[in-house]
Amino acid sequence: MKINISSIKKERGQSKGFSFRLPVGDLIAGDLVTPFQGEVAIEGKISNVGDVLLLEALLKAFYKNECARCLEPLEEELEISLVEKFFPPAAQNIDEEALVYEGDFIDIKSLVSDSLLLEQPIRVLCKDDCHGLCPVCGKNLNLEDCACEQNIIDPRLAVLQRFGEGE
Repeated sequence: MKINISSIKKERGQSKGFSFRLPVGDLIAGDLVTPFQGEVAIEGKISNVGDVLLLEALLKAFYKNECARCLEPLEEELEISLVEKFFPPAAQNIDEEALVYEGDFIDIKSLVSDSLLLEQPIRVLCKDDCHGLCPVCGKNLNLEDCACEQNIIDPRLAVLQRFGEGE
């Protein structure tokens, strides 16, 4: 995913649009397991804003996962806004982790890959008020109620119940 910057790096105010579509497997290296499926779409522009080149992009990727409460499968589109500055090689007083461009191309593949990995949801819910599964019988409480006793106390902790009764 290389962007040719030769036409914009010389003159302030110049910008260039770009668009890429890549399979997730081409972005996520090795045997790292991710919920992302299919292709990742990247659209944006890179602009010369004077001292730096400013990259602004929107990443879109589909992921398949399951709800953390009821375990129902779900598929959603994740949108990630990406804004990064690329400094020229001769830039002074920049952070050691700052992105520096050299030559006429900027490769954004690792930037996109890192963004996907960092922004993937850790805990996914099918809906905000998901009731989850019954801890006794395992029924999906979003679909049906159950008559199970929900206040079962672990026998090892039953002695602690007396403290709440004021004894």
